[in-house]
Amino acid sequence: MKAFHYPILKLTIFLAIGIVASDYIYVSISLILRGIGVILFVLLGTYLYCKKQKKILYWPSLIVLLMMVLVGVFVSKIHAPTFSKSHYTHLETIADNHLHQLEFVVKKRLKPTIYNHRYYAELTKVDSTPVSGTLLINLSKESTKANFKVNSKILTSAALQEVKPSLNPYQFNYKKYLKRLGIYHHVFLRDQIILAIPQSKNSIDDIIFSIFQPKKKA
Repeated sequence: MKAFHYPILKLTIFLAIGIVASDYIYVSISLILRGIGVILFVLLGTYLYCKKQKKILYWPSLIVLLMMVLVGVFVSKIHAPTFSKSHYTHLETIADNHLHQLEFVVKKRLKPTIYNHRYYAELTKVDSTPVSGTLLINLSKESTKANFKVNSKILTSAALQEVKPSLNPYQFNYKKYLKRLGIYHHVFLRDQIILAIPQSKNSIDDIIFSIFQPKKKA
């Protein structure tokens, strides 16, 4: 195809490859930047050499494409929620199954499961430390707190549990799906003391939920 003869298209394709591959490349941002720096240094040296010797080399084009892959990985890494210094995963006290005082704001109501109501929530504090980050909240249907309203601020004590991958390799990878949404932990609430502080009245999500929620039979 003639379209692939355009350099900008090739660069864009390899940039996209880097963005997709970033989920499988576990290297630090500083190492990626050093790699990009080395490639730029090599390209500059090659350019000066070719200009002086009046030669044309084709292999530097491959290095440029490699650099675009690294740029794609870099762009993906810096746009990840965990790149922010305020993200809760940077706290040294965070560990699976350790109780923490949590403060979060309910952002979205999800389809409930058999046993739990589910929500996406923005975490604002962990043990009085201001933080950022999104959690998946599971509220037991047997809890004394029947439901959460969207935009409610919730104060409670609970453990942050890392989302586990599916055991069946052919099963839907829910952990990977949540990771793409910037969600790395979930919380299960049942018997804890839960203080809910409404922040706004009748959010759009609440109105829609109330319309389509099945009516209980008398």
